[in-house]
Amino acid sequence: MASAEQVESVLDVLKFSGIRPFEFFLSLLTDQRFKNHTKTLKLLCHGQELVEALRKHPQSVAGGNLADWAGEITRDGYAREMCALSAEANSSHFNVSHTSVQQLEQFSIEDMARGMEEMAPMLWKFLGVLLSARVTSSHCDLDLDRDGDQRMGGGEGSDDANDKGYWRELGEGELEGLVFGDRQRSAQKKVIILSILMQSTNRKSNALQSVVGIFLQSMHTPQKVIETFARMGISVSINMVNTAI
Repeated sequence: MASAEQVESVLDVLKFSGIRPFEFFLSLLTDQRFKNHTKTLKLLCHGQELVEALRKHPQSVAGGNLADWAGEITRDGYAREMCALSAEANSSHFNVSHTSVQQLEQFSIEDMARGMEEMAPMLWKFLGVLLSARVTSSHCDLDLDRDGDQRMGGGEGSDDANDKGYWRELGEGELEGLVFGDRQRSAQKKVIILSILMQSTNRKSNALQSVVGIFLQSMHTPQKVIETFARMGISVSINMVNTAI
């Protein structure tokens, strides 16, 4: 970390040269002549530290400028990924009236999950954070019961003690199976959530909804149930399903 005297000396040089500090950094980062300059590359290596320092600056936090800027970039990234997912080129469009048995047999939630994670990594990770927020976030107090009261733990008959005993009794193979199962269920939930959002973005992006609708109809599910699922965004309407029968 540079001393205050060193920083003041650099600021004096910039002032003498008629260059404002932010102009210096912008030129260093945007001018193609400095693209591969050693100082530019070092600056990029410490980009996270710079953003964190900006975030923690009292005036930046008070004004909300950095938070708004970061939020805008994040929202734009999510929107671009969602548009890419729901585009016809992503094979997410499903023509129910021309559905073949081969299409239904080849349909795979696992394949959809891999494709979504590859094409929309930001959204995929974001959903992972939301689905595991209770585990990963310090803002969720696991020591509070449903009424918000402090839960007494540590006793022999407490939930905490029972949980610890349960994990101790599990063998390594069983534990690995549980972890894999949790990941698989999480991936399935992500596929469902993203499929709903994709159809909301592009009505023709309905691969999951089409397969679910055809499956429900084949199982003689009541029409009201199918229509309810359609309104929830996880199935196509009963009229569309009938065109495939």
